[in-house]
Amino acid sequence: MTYGGRWGGARARWWVPGEQDSPPGPAFQQQGRWSDPDGWARAASSCRADCDEVDECDGAEQALGGGAAAGAAGLGLLVIRRRRRRDRPASA
Repeated sequence: MTYGGRWGGARARWWVPGEQDSPPGPAFQQQGRWSDPDGWARAASSCRADCDEVDECDGAEQALGGGAAAGAAGLGLLVIRRRRRRDRPASA
């Protein structure tokens, strides 16, 4: 109810693991979610990630983010190196 963005206005990027689209408006949500929130919560499936404690599954997410950052940095360095080679004057 306190979501500050536009209902359904943003789509998740396919390359960001776990990212989700912004929520659709209440009229477009599953039946019972707004008219019977307690029943909807009872019918919801449990977390399938086996994370029972707060922040328990953050290690894998942080490792994935760190690996992505390292890969992006390596790709950036490769691009810079190729540009420098290309811009270097030819020796006689």
